[in-house]
Amino acid sequence: MILCIAGFPGSGKTQISNYLKSKGFFTISFGSFIKEELSKHNIAYTAPNVVSVSLYFHRTGKDIQLAQKVLSVLHGSGCVNQVIDGCRNRREYEYIKEHELSDVYLVGVDCSKKVRYERAKKRRRFVGLTENDYKERDKREKNYGLNELLNSAEFRINNNGTKDELKSQVGKLLGKLNDKVKRYKNDG
Repeated sequence: MILCIAGFPGSGKTQISNYLKSKGFFTISFGSFIKEELSKHNIAYTAPNVVSVSLYFHRTGKDIQLAQKVLSVLHGSGCVNQVIDGCRNRREYEYIKEHELSDVYLVGVDCSKKVRYERAKKRRRFVGLTENDYKERDKREKNYGLNELLNSAEFRINNNGTKDELKSQVGKLLGKLNDKVKRYKNDG
């Protein structure tokens, strides 16, 4: 089973991925390949550089190359349960669904702009990122097709609460998925 986690920056995708990793899931992030591209070309890991590389992949249609890299790593992992953190558009998701034999589910993570911005400030991932920068980032994510992707999610998680509330929601999601898989196997 593969869970594709989608959501706006700071919504909690990585928190969910880390929690699932603690439950035995293999995790991979689309963002790790952006970091890899920056490193490969000796470009500093800064917010503007991440944006530039991301835009390059999405504007040139090379986002499918990212999906191919993700699947390549997943296939080599040997794990049955896997998580993809940071799917951004329908093209990436559909490519993964079409080229994977496992059950693939899209999980959308919802979180208010205010909560996401406050979390981003605490994370200090990119020092100096202003609220206006964050709004621009959201706008870019929408242009990538993130809203459309989120609207097609099979499952949704609201992450405006605590980490414990998030873990509880993910636990319930896993229960639903296990029931779904059991029903499918019994019907097949």
